[in-house]
Amino acid sequence: MESPISFEDISNSRSGQEQDGCIPIFHSRVVEDLLETEKTGQRKYKEVAYVKVLSPGNDKEIPDFMVTEIHKKRWPEQWRAFSEGDDVALDGYPLEQWQGITPVETRTLKDLKVRSVEELSKIPDANLTNIGQGFLPLKHRALAFLESQKGEAGFVKMKAENEKMSARIETQDEQIKLLEEKVAELMSSPATKPKAVSKGK
Repeated sequence: MESPISFEDISNSRSGQEQDGCIPIFHSRVVEDLLETEKTGQRKYKEVAYVKVLSPGNDKEIPDFMVTEIHKKRWPEQWRAFSEGDDVALDGYPLEQWQGITPVETRTLKDLKVRSVEELSKIPDANLTNIGQGFLPLKHRALAFLESQKGEAGFVKMKAENEKMSARIETQDEQIKLLEEKVAELMSSPATKPKAVSKGK
C-alpha cells in the first residue's frame, strides 16, 4: 500500500527543481516481498523508496518510479533529506518577495508547487503555455531578474572590498602618524640631545 503524499511533502521538495523543470517527491510504498513470501509460505511485505516526478504545468502525467542510484545522484540533496527525515529548505528567491510578479500569478504558481523565482525560470516553455497566457513572459522577467541579481551581487562584493581597503589604508595612516609623533617625541627628549663638547684653552 502506497503512503499518502500530502501538500507538505510536495512543499518539502520545493528545491528539487532541475534544469528540466522537474521536482522530485521521494516517498515510501509498502509492497509485497515476493522472495520472503515464497520462502516462508506467508505473505511478507517491505517498505520501498519511490519517487514521483512532478513537472509544473503538467498535472496529467506524474510518473512514479522505484528509486534507483540514478535518482539518488540526480537529486542528492532531496534524497538525503528524505532518507534522513529532514526538510529541504527553500532554494532561491521567494516569489512573495519578488516585485516582478502579481499576487494572482504568485498564487497560481504556488498551487503548482513553484515557490521561487529560480524554479519559475527552469519550467519548460511548453508547460508554461499550459498554465496560461502571460506566464512565458513572466519566465523571461524571472531570468532577467536573476541576471540582474548576479550583477548586483558583484557590485556589492566590490563595494565591500573597497570599504575594507579604505579602512586598512586609514588604519595604516594612523599608525604612521603615531610613529612619527613617537619619533619626534624621542628626538626632543633631553636624553637624546647631543651633549656640547667643551674646548680646552
